[in-house]
Amino acid sequence: MSLTAYITATPLDSGFFKDIYSSLKEFKSRFKERFELDHYMGGVVDDTDPTCEGYHKQLTMNGGEYDASNIPTTIPSCPTGGIVFFSIGGELCCYDGDTAKQITDDGGIATGGVVDEVSGLSTSVTINDVCYGGGLYVAVGTSGKIITSPDGVTWTSRTSGTTNLLQGICYDGSKFVACGGSIVLSSSDGITWSPQTFSDSQLTDICYGDSLFIMTRTGLGVYTSPDGVTWTSRDIAGLSRNPRGVCYGDGVYILVTFAQIMSSSDGINWTERVNDSNNYVRCCYNESVFVATGEAGIIVTSPDGVTWTSRTSGTTTDLWGVCGTTSLFVITGDSGLILISADAITWESKSSGVTSHLRGCCYGDDLFIISGASAKILSFTKYITLP
Repeated sequence: MSLTAYITATPLDSGFFKDIYSSLKEFKSRFKERFELDHYMGGVVDDTDPTCEGYHKQLTMNGGEYDASNIPTTIPSCPTGGIVFFSIGGELCCYDGDTAKQITDDGGIATGGVVDEVSGLSTSVTINDVCYGGGLYVAVGTSGKIITSPDGVTWTSRTSGTTNLLQGICYDGSKFVACGGSIVLSSSDGITWSPQTFSDSQLTDICYGDSLFIMTRTGLGVYTSPDGVTWTSRDIAGLSRNPRGVCYGDGVYILVTFAQIMSSSDGINWTERVNDSNNYVRCCYNESVFVATGEAGIIVTSPDGVTWTSRTSGTTTDLWGVCGTTSLFVITGDSGLILISADAITWESKSSGVTSHLRGCCYGDDLFIISGASAKILSFTKYITLP
């Protein structure tokens, strides 16, 4: 069974996408199969069908298994105002000759590919980290800047009560906790923040997992806290440099720093797993694999936090933030660099549309958010095909 979709150079009425989506959703529900553009993959254009105004693509169901290897990596140009339909990961998408966009459940077009300077912030501000929780994106940066957004597009500045450099933020299911310099800030709503001052001057990253916050600190150790308020300093035997990044996944905490990666099952007792010459910066977990980034294009991965494998990034640019879903990893870097990977093994460079250094990265509510220098915020869905 097949459904023919068209590229058309004529204007489309407002109900077009909704009608198409309703039909496709009915097919998907009935046969519980995913869609694939078989003609599209081969670059076949049937210009003999007069009903298609010279353009023809066909959307088909095949075998109930979606072949990820057939996801298009390039999309040909369409006529001005034209539309082509295709599928990524079983989700219906369209391409308008400029940007690939997801079609949402109500037949609308998903927001994506937004690149903007946050209104009201000086371009001298660097937005270092961002996270998602409770229906809100929260980002932190230089000079104590905190901004929030319900949709990843419209951002509002919040009063942090500090001018400290803020570098890390996480969410525990009920509150946000941010850190940087010598201060820790906590908030239940992302709007009103309560500060705590520490004697350390290098609180660089923070994570939450298994009912415990872990925060990096000066002096070869970390702080731990069950609630983000009461903190205990923990020295780490064998740690040779101040830690830089920390993350949690599948019962394991990972700490990265200059030339070392360490793991812990409880946040207290740590074991060295990597000791080399790489300068590691950040790490993350996506339900199946850990990924750590570093300076000079370093990427390493691990299925368990114990055994780590070096991956080819294709760049010598310094890499910073990393985040991921079950189907896509995103890494940020200097000079506007973005790397993406479906398996954390093979990485592809993508254009971000900016030249600013990119720092933070998070995923939430079907949206990736990337933050960086010059008050830049980028947002795109996992269905967006970047240039």
